[in-house]
Amino acid sequence: MEITDDEVIDILFNGSQKDIDLFIKRYNVGFDFSIEYRQYTIIVRNVNPIRTLRGIMTNQVPNCTRYYGFRFNI
Repeated sequence: MEITDDEVIDILFNGSQKDIDLFIKRYNVGFDFSIEYRQYTIIVRNVNPIRTLRGIMTNQVPNCTRYYGFRFNI
């Protein structure tokens, strides 16, 4: 099953802890959110080709950082 960039962002920013846990395990996801530079990098490894998403953070604190911190599995 192919996942879109919007779905990746939605799950990591707005998902429940259970949804994020399942998503990270299924797609081998790593992320790095920088408060200082207000940017993020998300790597989705279990897709072909490996997908890297980069963007600018808003004032919203993503749910994934609430559960795992600002840097995980990079």
